[in-house]
This record gives sequence, structure tokens and C-alpha cells, in this order.
Amino acid sequence: MNLNKFLTQRKALPIFSWRICYAMFTTELKMMMSFLSFTVIAPIITSTLMIMVFKLILPEGLNYSLNGIPFLIFITPGLVMMNITQNAFSQPAFSLVGRRMFGSLNEILLTPINAMEFTLAQTASGVTRGIILGVITFIACLPFVPSISIASPLTAIFYIIFSASLMALLGLICGIISPSWEKLSIYTEYILIPLSFLSGTFYAIDHLPAFFQKLTLFNPFFYLIDGLRYSFTGNHEASIWYGILYIIALNIILFIIACQLIIRGVNLRN
Repeated sequence: MNLNKFLTQRKALPIFSWRICYAMFTTELKMMMSFLSFTVIAPIITSTLMIMVFKLILPEGLNYSLNGIPFLIFITPGLVMMNITQNAFSQPAFSLVGRRMFGSLNEILLTPINAMEFTLAQTASGVTRGIILGVITFIACLPFVPSISIASPLTAIFYIIFSASLMALLGLICGIISPSWEKLSIYTEYILIPLSFLSGTFYAIDHLPAFFQKLTLFNPFFYLIDGLRYSFTGNHEASIWYGILYIIALNIILFIIACQLIIRGVNLRN
């Protein structure tokens, strides 16, 4: 059979295939599980140690409060969200850079996977890791904060999923534009971690000077933590609806950017 006849008779590939997307997603999960001590256990130990330290340095424990919320209850949603965001970011970012460094990225580029399938699979792997770490972190904090509860489960589910997807998309973009571990560490050490700690995780922003309060409102991490804290305590420092719309808009923008970078083959086909 000549090539032209074969090409006219072969079945065209679908625009989007859930099977291809799912295959890549499960591959990423297997990779995550193969490094369990690094991807899951280490972040849990870090968060548990943090809340243990605060419990020890505050003898009055739950009697110390911020904005009428017991301090340990105030910081728990922040610790949970920090683990969600940092791990959701790390999964696609380190996976992509690792594949590029070890040469296995070429195997994926040779498959008939398109930009949307690639983006969704990588994002889903980051969301999965972020949610797993967030839930385990919350469970690990319970012995130290036994009176904590979830006031709005639906709001908590929204912020957990969409915050994880936002950071997974950002991690994917950073992984695409970072040709090496050193370049990727710039984004994690100088942008991601500082913004996480300066987002009201351990303090209420109304305790800051007016200038820094306004500056904090430009930090997207603030809305992630403030929204999850609201779902736990019913207390918030910014408009919840504004935060929801802001997070959805950022997800859409980052998804489009990630797809465009993949379509153009930035740092993928070099």
C-alpha cells in the first residue's frame, strides 16, 4: 500500500484522548510513588515539626489568638495550604526537568500526545500529590489542634482543588522554561517559598503597616490561604468571592500559557 493511500484510509487521531491523558497521569503517579520518602514523607515531617514547635513555644497554646481565632487553629490552614501548593508545584516542575536531564522527555515527545493532554496529565499529577499531602498534613496536625473543624466543606474542596491546580500549572510552566535544576531552584527558593511565608500563614495582615497590607493583596498565595482559613474558621481578611474569581482566572490564564509553550516546543525540542 502506498503512503498516500494509507494516510487517506487510516483513522485520524482524536483532538483529545482521555486514554492518552490517563496513561501519562498514571506514569507520573508511579514516578511519585517511587520516591515516596522525598515526595510524601519529608513534607509531612516538616509540617508536623512546625506545629510541634509552635505548640512548645506557646505554653498557653490555644489561649493565644489572632483575630479571635486560637493561634494553632489560625496557622493550621496555612500549613495545610503551604504543603498543597509547594507539592503541587514540585510534581510537574521536577518531573519535567528530571525527564529533560535524563533524556526520557524525548520518549514522550515521540508519542501522539497533544498540548492539552500533556498539560492536563501533568496538572492532574500535581493536584493529586498536593491533595494527598494536604489531607495527611491536616490529619498529622489533629493531635496538636484537636478542636479544629471545617466550617464550610464545599469552600474547602474548592480552594484545595483549584489552589493545587493553579500551582501545578505554575510548576509545569517553570519546568518547561527551566533547562536545569539550578534554573528551577531560582523559582522555588526566591519566589515560591518567600511568597508562601509572606502570605499571612503565621500572622494576620491587619497587624502589618498599611503599605505592607496593600502589598500583600498582590500576593496570590494570600488568597489561597485566606480562603482555606475561611473554610475552616469562618473568618477571612479579604473578599471570598473576589478570591474565588481571582483563582479561577489565574487557572485559565496559566493553562493557556502552558499549552502555548508546549505547542511552540519551548525548551522541549532543543
